[in-house]
Amino acid sequence: MPRHSSERAARMRFEARAILQAIANDNKTPIRDIVGRYNDANLVALRVQFMKRAKALGMGSVTIGRIINRSHGTVLYHLNGWRDAKYAAAKARAEARCGG
Repeated sequence: MPRHSSERAARMRFEARAILQAIANDNKTPIRDIVGRYNDANLVALRVQFMKRAKALGMGSVTIGRIINRSHGTVLYHLNGWRDAKYAAAKARAEARCGG
C-alpha cells in the first residue's frame, strides 16, 4: 500500500507545480513571489486561486499550505471565507430588521 500512496503524492506534487506554473504564467508573476513572504493583495489573490484549484483536485489543507508556505489554518480561512461574508450579510439583515 505505501507504494500507491507515494505514487499519489508524487502525482499531487506534479499537479500542484503545474497549477502554480499556470497561475504564474497567466499573471506574469514568479512562483517564488506566490509562495514567498509578502502579503500584497495581488499575491494573496493568486494564492487563493491556487488554493481553490488544488482543493478541487482533492488536496488537503495541510498539503496545500505546505506547497505555498502557509499554515493549514490560513488555507482554511481563505477557502471558507464565503462563510464569513454570508454571516456578515445575515447579521446586517437581522440588524436592519430589528432597527439596530
